[in-house]
Amino acid sequence: MIHGQKNGFGWFGSVMQYFNCAAGCIAVKNSEVEEIWLMVDVGTPIEINP
Repeated sequence: MIHGQKNGFGWFGSVMQYFNCAAGCIAVKNSEVEEIWLMVDVGTPIEINP
Protein backbone atom coordinates (compact mmCIF):
# COMPACT_ATOMS: atom_id res chain seq x y z
CA MET A 1 0.00 0.00 0.00
CA ILE A 2 1.10 3.57 -0.59
CA HIS A 3 -0.02 5.85 2.22
CA GLY A 4 0.59 9.12 4.02
CA GLN A 5 0.35 9.97 7.68
CA LYS A 6 -2.70 9.58 9.94
CA ASN A 7 -5.13 12.51 9.84
CA GLY A 8 -3.72 15.42 11.80
CA PHE A 9 -0.16 14.05 11.60
CA GLY A 10 0.81 15.24 8.11
CA TRP A 11 3.53 17.39 9.63
CA PHE A 12 5.14 14.19 10.96
CA GLY A 13 5.89 12.95 7.41
CA SER A 14 9.14 14.91 7.22
CA VAL A 15 10.40 13.16 10.36
CA MET A 16 9.11 9.67 9.50
CA GLN A 17 11.01 9.53 6.20
CA TYR A 18 14.13 8.78 8.29
CA PHE A 19 12.61 5.66 9.91
CA ASN A 20 11.62 2.30 8.44
CA CYS A 21 8.27 1.64 10.13
CA ALA A 22 5.95 1.17 7.14
CA ALA A 23 5.67 -2.65 7.57
CA GLY A 24 6.05 -3.35 3.85
CA CYS A 25 4.14 -0.27 2.69
CA ILE A 26 5.46 2.77 0.88
CA ALA A 27 4.98 5.68 3.28
CA VAL A 28 5.11 9.17 1.79
CA LYS A 29 4.17 12.67 2.92
CA ASN A 30 0.46 13.52 2.73
CA SER A 31 1.19 16.11 0.03
CA GLU A 32 2.88 13.37 -2.02
CA VAL A 33 -0.15 11.09 -1.61
CA GLU A 34 -2.32 13.85 -3.03
CA GLU A 35 0.06 14.27 -5.98
CA ILE A 36 0.11 10.51 -6.67
CA TRP A 37 -3.71 10.38 -6.39
CA LEU A 38 -4.04 13.01 -9.14
CA MET A 39 -1.58 11.25 -11.47
CA VAL A 40 -2.60 7.57 -11.13
CA ASP A 41 -5.99 5.98 -11.82
CA VAL A 42 -7.55 3.87 -9.06
CA GLY A 43 -6.69 0.21 -9.63
CA THR A 44 -3.45 0.90 -11.49
CA PRO A 45 -0.93 -1.82 -10.63
CA ILE A 46 2.20 -0.49 -8.93
CA GLU A 47 5.46 -2.41 -9.23
CA ILE A 48 8.21 -1.74 -6.71
CA ASN A 49 11.72 -2.73 -7.81
CA PRO A 50 14.86 -2.66 -5.65
